[in-house]
Amino acid sequence: MTMHFYPASALDGEIRRLAVPEIEKAITELSSAHVDPHKGVHRIRKQLKWIRALFALVRPADDGFFGAEDRRYRDIARSLARPRTAAACVETIDRFCQDYPRQCERNNVGRLHSLMAARITGNEAMEGFDAAIHAAAGACGAGLMALDRFRNASGRDDDAEVVRLSVAKSLKLIARSLDAAERRGRADDFHELRKAVKAHAVHVDLLAAVWPELDGKYQKDLAKLGQSLGDLHDITMVRDHLPAKPDAEIQKAIDCLKKLMRRQEKKLRKSCIAKARLLFQGRPRKIARAVAANWLLAADERLAA
Repeated sequence: MTMHFYPASALDGEIRRLAVPEIEKAITELSSAHVDPHKGVHRIRKQLKWIRALFALVRPADDGFFGAEDRRYRDIARSLARPRTAAACVETIDRFCQDYPRQCERNNVGRLHSLMAARITGNEAMEGFDAAIHAAAGACGAGLMALDRFRNASGRDDDAEVVRLSVAKSLKLIARSLDAAERRGRADDFHELRKAVKAHAVHVDLLAAVWPELDGKYQKDLAKLGQSLGDLHDITMVRDHLPAKPDAEIQKAIDCLKKLMRRQEKKLRKSCIAKARLLFQGRPRKIARAVAANWLLAADERLAA
């Protein structure tokens, strides 16, 4: 997505201009999600995460309103998580089979892959799917109507302050999550870091015109870090969804996969920490003040043109 804020425009109009097409797109995707549930749900959940990141960026304009809307789209995404989780587990096992073909073939990880793949279309993954899709579409429609009612009476200077507060908060969250991941190293810590980095990447895209010293490399490096953190999260998902009480052959495959995952997990954790430390060296408050100053400057230039 390449949409950006226009600093000279009213904030409430900008929010609707940016959010409405994505909410409508999600509703359209939901209407055809049964054609390919796993790919469709994946696209929908990505759109919902983008919408939530947008709202986080402007939340200080009306904390209660945007907090409620954030919870709305969070709950929609959670209601659609089951089929996507099953598919992500299979995709992750498939990557390990491709990266370590000899070990996986020797330990018959392919049979475990087939067993997990059967879950994608099985009752466990698809139970209540049609009802969840219908409810999600209705919730998105309600979100559209709620957004249309939002009015922001703030001026240009207040809009810059909203953005400053949000950027500072986002960067501080990344700093805390990074410290926790490095200090404790728990799966939840890396998951929180992943969510914070993903939201930040959306914010950088939305504020590309006013982000200080922005170049394409920073955005590409953000995307790579997000992908690595996603791969790390996928390993955790696979571990949490492996079959219980397997037979001896499947247990052998599980033991092999767990060993490979531990090896990859160790590498990913180390590389993610190193990459994040390089990317997030600046002070959150300083960066946020620069974004706000650039916002005001861009608004002045646009209004004078």
